Amino acid sequence: MNKYVKIKFNGKINPLYLLYVDEHYKWTEEQKILQNKKSINIASMAFLDHGQILVPEDSIPDLMSIKAPYAWPFKDTIFLVYESGHWLTLTKDIEIIEEVNSQFYPIERGAAIVCENDPSNNKWGKETMDRIFKSYCKRFYVEAKSLHYMLSFRHRSEEEIIEAFKNAPGILFDSSFTEVDWWELLLRCYIKSKSEAVIMTSNEYKTGDSLKRFELCIGMAEKAGIKINY
Repeated sequence: MNKYVKIKFNGKINPLYLLYVDEHYKWTEEQKILQNKKSINIASMAFLDHGQILVPEDSIPDLMSIKAPYAWPFKDTIFLVYESGHWLTLTKDIEIIEEVNSQFYPIERGAAIVCENDPSNNKWGKETMDRIFKSYCKRFYVEAKSLHYMLSFRHRSEEEIIEAFKNAPGILFDSSFTEVDWWELLLRCYIKSKSEAVIMTSNEYKTGDSLKRFELCIGMAEKAGIKINY
């Protein structure tokens, strides 16, 4: 079991659980690889503008070799790690207000899972994203108590995703399908989890090549006997 905490900083409570990593925490080699990928993804997002690289070309190898520092914990430093891979160190002005022991990041029972490859759910603003995904739940009659964003989805282990899918009433996503590695991961974990969750998305604004990619990926799911509601 791992230790997860909620914190209070500058008088405000952070509603998200953070992984508590001290010098005794042991990462597996697979976990190190995935956490490093999260850090590279975070760094890449900071230097991209709609697909246009904003750093000199000779800097790209350095960017792609970034490692997650918390994956090699050291003495007298406690890291608090978000699901996305973002992190901070525990300082005297941060108050731990809750502790939970769990194998993976705690998910509220009855929460629908949003599979998001970006390391942030602020792509359109969290309120807008919440409204969009809640409208999917309403449209397909899925009763979800809340939404749980699995940020940096493609860099999660199968074991973690399977556990998240098992009891979820719904699974949601929105994608242009320019890459399909994460989609194959989602379908594979859905099958292995034996989940009865309703998978939901929308093709409302997809046209041309975007619509063709959408239909191709929906076809992949149908061949596997998985229904995608849209």
